[in-house]
Amino acid sequence: MTLSALNALFVGPLEGYRDRLVSAEDARPSVRGADLLDPAVLTGQLDRFARTFAEPEPRAVASIWAKQHFAMLVVPTLAASIVLDLVLPVALDTIAVIPDEGGLTRALKLHGDPAGDAGVRAPADRFGALIDGHLAPLIGALAAVSGVAPRVLWSNAGNIFEFVVRRTEGLAPAGRTGHAAAAHVLTSRRRAGASNPLFEPIRYLSAAGAADGPAPRRTRKVCCLRYLIPDQNLCGACPLPERPAPGPAGTGGLRNPA
Repeated sequence: MTLSALNALFVGPLEGYRDRLVSAEDARPSVRGADLLDPAVLTGQLDRFARTFAEPEPRAVASIWAKQHFAMLVVPTLAASIVLDLVLPVALDTIAVIPDEGGLTRALKLHGDPAGDAGVRAPADRFGALIDGHLAPLIGALAAVSGVAPRVLWSNAGNIFEFVVRRTEGLAPAGRTGHAAAAHVLTSRRRAGASNPLFEPIRYLSAAGAADGPAPRRTRKVCCLRYLIPDQNLCGACPLPERPAPGPAGTGGLRNPA
């Protein structure tokens, strides 16, 4: 299957993710994925993005940058796995990042071909390129250069992962196991013999004492820290009840809000 054929998946709430995975022949300037593990290269991308804010804060800049990058990565990759039983080659050493002028990721070039028959793979293998080959090393690098806690970045990834799992429910042909495998990632405390950083990133909270009230509110387990930038509002799934008051000079309020 060609990458262009994946676009049939991206309708409705997923429509904005068409053409986010492209072939290596795409002529747009790009950054090798593995080079993002170089502190100088990654800091360069973050610095470009920081200049789009009047008062940037390094942890918040890294978190917001990661949210955009993870969306471009996780949505098409996970949708292809769930609906089409395809494993896409998205490990950092097999992709290149196409950034915009502000340093944000707009698309990913893939240097390999999609692999079929994902349903016969163990979950760790099915999602290995995505989680172990891309998310884990990049999150480590982002935390090192910005000071943001890894759990904030894993929560960003988990928020998108959970969104895709919910939006693709019922879309796969009968007999395919991708949706169950992806959901299992979110409900397992351990993965590959270690604590699972994607465990239950989202909660659905009902108003206290409201038996017949509004639908439960979708809430992140960990705040993304965007509030540390003065002109950014709390996100719609923020676990904080209100924007924290500014703390002592330079602290931006809560240091560990989650």
